[in-house]
Amino acid sequence: MTTTRIYKSTDTSAPVLVGGVSSLINLLDKCLVTGYGSATPAGWTKPYTGTDKAAFRNSLAAGGTGMHIRVDDSGSGTGGAREALVRAYLTMSDVDTGTIETPTAAQLAASIVWRKSNTVDSTARAWTLVADERTFYLTISDGFAHVICAAGDIDSYVPGDAYPFFIAGRSAQAGASSYGSGYGLTLRALSWATPTANGLYLARGYSGAGSPVACAIPLLATTASGAGSAIGGGSGQIASPAPGSGLDSWHPAFIASESTMRGRFRGLYVPVTSMAGIAAGTEYADPPGLPSGSKLVALRHIASGTGGDDGHVFADSVTSWG
Repeated sequence: MTTTRIYKSTDTSAPVLVGGVSSLINLLDKCLVTGYGSATPAGWTKPYTGTDKAAFRNSLAAGGTGMHIRVDDSGSGTGGAREALVRAYLTMSDVDTGTIETPTAAQLAASIVWRKSNTVDSTARAWTLVADERTFYLTISDGFAHVICAAGDIDSYVPGDAYPFFIAGRSAQAGASSYGSGYGLTLRALSWATPTANGLYLARGYSGAGSPVACAIPLLATTASGAGSAIGGGSGQIASPAPGSGLDSWHPAFIASESTMRGRFRGLYVPVTSMAGIAAGTEYADPPGLPSGSKLVALRHIASGTGGDDGHVFADSVTSWG
């Protein structure tokens, strides 16, 4: 079994995230690899480094694939030091070389974008990271909007799946007054067919052949008017609290891709009731239908600074993800 841990920008001795080079690498290093203050690390390693770039690897010992994420935090993209450019790999031999590149350069030339800040300066940004030895979810309030950055293994339903890992973020770079595009983890699947250009990729399709594939999360209770929009924003969802029961409810974050259910995201849950306006970091103890002792923490992705496309998913911050 793995151990679930939560890290917050409000913790004592927590790393400070700013619009500066290597700031995101420092945060990931402190949360995933070394720890800080009284916070113990999630159990990842950092096998390769370079100038303002690093590769992080999940734990083989904990049952992980050993997948890597390469983080270029040099400010070399359109957004400068506001954003880091990230890809996933199955194996790496140095900080610039790897196999099973996800997504490929042909699919997304600029890489997955993890936005740290709306400004290039020392202004601290709020963040929450939930992780275990195999997977992590990071939500950042960048000063203009919100973004969810995530990577790691999935719980695949495909027997013998050789490539059960993913990466999620924005799908386009942006300058100071913009927010890029791509819902990442909060795009509601319109159908079971493969979504496109949403900033969420699996390393390979269920056959194990070909290139990385885009995927999305289906909301199992919705109206036609809400299909294809952001999860948790209210459109097409049950009122909160739900009529009759007076409860908020969640279901596992299943993975829709290639007209099938590939599996589910480990430790991640989708709200059935509307979560419009709920702040990132909001916690719900012992939610209905989850294991006793569970505590869900809100991860928020807003595609605009005005609050439009207000998407939410929730990570269990206490019980093991298996």
